[in-house]
Amino acid sequence: MGERSMSTWNYRVLKRTNQKSGAVTYAIHEVYYDDAGKPEGCTEDSVAPMGESLAELKEDMDHYQQALKKPVLVYDSLEEAEEQWG
Repeated sequence: MGERSMSTWNYRVLKRTNQKSGAVTYAIHEVYYDDAGKPEGCTEDSVAPMGESLAELKEDMDHYQQALKKPVLVYDSLEEAEEQWG
């Protein structure tokens, strides 16, 4: 990910298409937004819930559940946005 200051992030479901096989997968990634709230980048790999306590793990899981309620983003579109400011 490029060296750029991004104001906020959250978990989002990303749709990713394998360029060779055409297989489609969905996974949760961290997505980063610019100051206007536009998605501008994401983690290359999907992320997994975690916490330093059971309470923190439950809280993280709540954020993952919220990601499932938002529109799905397309991984390749975010990757192209990152290349523009790289």
